[in-house]
Amino acid sequence: MTTSDAGTYTVPALPAGSYKILAALKGFREEIQTGIKLDVNQTLRLDLALKVGEVTQSVEVNGIAATLQTDSSTLATTVDNAKVVELPLNGRSFTQLTVLVPGAVGTGAPGYQTSGPPFPLAVCAARTTTTLWTV
Repeated sequence: MTTSDAGTYTVPALPAGSYKILAALKGFREEIQTGIKLDVNQTLRLDLALKVGEVTQSVEVNGIAATLQTDSSTLATTVDNAKVVELPLNGRSFTQLTVLVPGAVGTGAPGYQTSGPPFPLAVCAARTTTTLWTV
């Protein structure tokens, strides 16, 4: 992958997973960032700043801080396989996993509805009728 004259880069259609990013340019120190987690359908913006230095010097950053999505207002969460297998789901309904999304609240009565339309779920104080499901 290469960058444009402005220093921007795009890598479309990367599979979900953990990545290591290395940025290098003659006359600058290398910068390496490891442990970058990319989820399904996620747009990740990663700004790297190369410092002037010898080619033999490198900077490695481990354990990158949580990234803030600044390119889109989309709220999305990926529920990994470990959570699906380990959580006690009544009836094994995937709809119960929606309450793991930040800002999501089940609005059902004490007999919390586990499936079937309409599923009573409010996300970030929106009405239950404005929730879009993508499976």
